[in-house]
Amino acid sequence: MKWWQIQFPEEETPSTPLAISPDEKKTLIDWIEAIESNRRFPFQYRLSPKMSLDDYIADDLGVPLFSEKVRNIIDELMTGEEGIEWYEVPVVQSRNQYRYFAPKFTRTLDILNEDSSLYGVNKSILIKAVLSTEKIKKYSIVPIVGSSEAFFFPTRIAISDRVKKALKKARMSGISFSPIKVD
Repeated sequence: MKWWQIQFPEEETPSTPLAISPDEKKTLIDWIEAIESNRRFPFQYRLSPKMSLDDYIADDLGVPLFSEKVRNIIDELMTGEEGIEWYEVPVVQSRNQYRYFAPKFTRTLDILNEDSSLYGVNKSILIKAVLSTEKIKKYSIVPIVGSSEAFFFPTRIAISDRVKKALKKARMSGISFSPIKVD
């Protein structure tokens, strides 16, 4: 059973997309109440015209942003046990607005092999995740979070091999994959 962490391509170029939120002084924690009450992001991200409009883009708040195409592929392959709610995120480039989506996990999923995973001091930070073969059987996408990390919009997301193959077949741009140990 293979699992993969979704990530951005390692080579950064001037066209590598980074969506910018409207207030550089605010963090995701500052925005979360407005996001939750609206069930969508209450602002538009800006994307420089020089940047490519990939299917997976980074933002300055640490929220993974997926195109509607990626969302549809993931939705089609979810088992229904994942507990994902998709929040719409408007991204503006030049004068065009695009719909992106941020996956919010509604609950903590017990997916880690605690004995094999590597943690920092007092298990406060997850350094290296090792997924449990038995625990991940019923999922196709999971957040990778440690005990003290916020899980509402996780920065690290793992997908099953089936989802990875579907994303690669559809030629989604801006997405790379790194293997995650399953034990």
